Amino acid sequence: MVAESSALLRDRDHVTTQDVEMVLRVAYDGILPRRRRVLRALLEEKTGVREIARHIGVSVNTTTRELEMLQQIKMVIRDDSERKYSKWRLRDRIAEVIGDSGLTMRILKTDLSWLEDENDDN
Repeated sequence: MVAESSALLRDRDHVTTQDVEMVLRVAYDGILPRRRRVLRALLEEKTGVREIARHIGVSVNTTTRELEMLQQIKMVIRDDSERKYSKWRLRDRIAEVIGDSGLTMRILKTDLSWLEDENDDN
């Protein structure tokens, strides 16, 4: 709906990549700091739950919950081909849109300090 509104504001009857990129920026601004840190870890090619949890300073359970939420909204993919440990990554299209929208540098500047996030359940 936001993308369609953006298109209408620009006198278009169809959604373009520009509209989708704007929606992505708005969505990123609205997510929890913990989720931003997960996105940063994924962009930094951290793939294992324990590796991501250590990198962003939250528990493995919290990290798993965040990754599963991102999986539900089709932002990430879990690769279970390695029997013992799952590997996570951004979907190719999501990574492409993040790159095209200019959000990559903004995400990579995300503060990894969990001390500022009062909602983390470490």
